[in-house]
Amino acid sequence: MQSFKVLIAGALALGLSVSAALADEVTEQIEEGLKAYKAGDFTLAKQYLETASQLINQKKAEKLPDLLPAPEKGWTVADIDDEAEASSTPLIGGITARRTYVSKDGTEDVTVEIAGDSPMLTQMAVVLMNPTLAGTLGKIRVIDKQRALIMRNGEIKLVVDNRFVVTVGGTAPEDTKIAYVESIDYDAIEQFE
Repeated sequence: MQSFKVLIAGALALGLSVSAALADEVTEQIEEGLKAYKAGDFTLAKQYLETASQLINQKKAEKLPDLLPAPEKGWTVADIDDEAEASSTPLIGGITARRTYVSKDGTEDVTVEIAGDSPMLTQMAVVLMNPTLAGTLGKIRVIDKQRALIMRNGEIKLVVDNRFVVTVGGTAPEDTKIAYVESIDYDAIEQFE
């Protein structure tokens, strides 16, 4: 029994040290960046600070799948082992979470993606928020108080809080995709940090 307690205590300590290690990695990168900056090595300082930024993005990305909606009635998540994918996206910056849902009979699917905190997405948001430009890409529709753009390829795109682009696509008919658009908690997306 005593060895079991020691094993549990060790596992808890390891879990805490892994969390602390990530926090320490961020702090370490920032401190090293500051040292390099003070020494006049701006290239090295930038590398350290970009690494710290990437580590922070990874931490944020871990929470983003919580914003994806539950399956609609009669639908399931496509792959229970990989229910949601969250990643920081180094090429464009920012974070992305994606989940695919499948109809009961398996003949239709819907994919919901939330991407945000990227300068590239901010530029895309400008296009989607401009009714004249957006109108050239598809039809504009207000869904659950959110202005949506239904693209010619059937995808539905929404801009939330000028930081996130929500994309709902797949083989399902438009009304099913709209049901998923309506099931998203936009207040939670706006408050996401």
